[in-house]
Amino acid sequence: MARILISANTFWYTYNFRLSTILRLQGMGHEVCVAAFSDDKYKNKIQKLGCSTFIIGVDARSISIKKELFSIYKFVKVYKDIKPEIILSFTTKNNIYGSLASYILRIPVITNVSGLGRIFSSDSNLALRFLIKIILKSALKCIFLVTVSKMMFRPKRKTPVQA
Repeated sequence: MARILISANTFWYTYNFRLSTILRLQGMGHEVCVAAFSDDKYKNKIQKLGCSTFIIGVDARSISIKKELFSIYKFVKVYKDIKPEIILSFTTKNNIYGSLASYILRIPVITNVSGLGRIFSSDSNLALRFLIKIILKSALKCIFLVTVSKMMFRPKRKTPVQA
């Protein structure tokens, strides 16, 4: 039986979109923990399923460098306290900061990318885009739910593909 951590921005998201994952993992005999940025009324619903819950305490809308560096520290601290054998990560900040924290702690992570958002929609933020690519490549597995997002992480071919 493994301790598996599901990490997302809200307990609401986890309950409404990952409930079947929780139930399936529990049915397989795994211990499921759930971490989110802040408390909400869905935290109790997840606890009633038998999951331990943890609050990471991250500001989802922040773009302050100082706050973001502190957010990474919070991910490391929470992940270190939980001691999961594997992490299933959902939503943007959890994928990026959670992957970095899991890399630091040597915990395997599977990221689920539903979209890459504004950062990848233009040529701005090239350094940030490069950093995200490196961090997500450290994941054990990266699941892309949108084909265009997956294409951003493929290596560029030097010669065209012939039919």
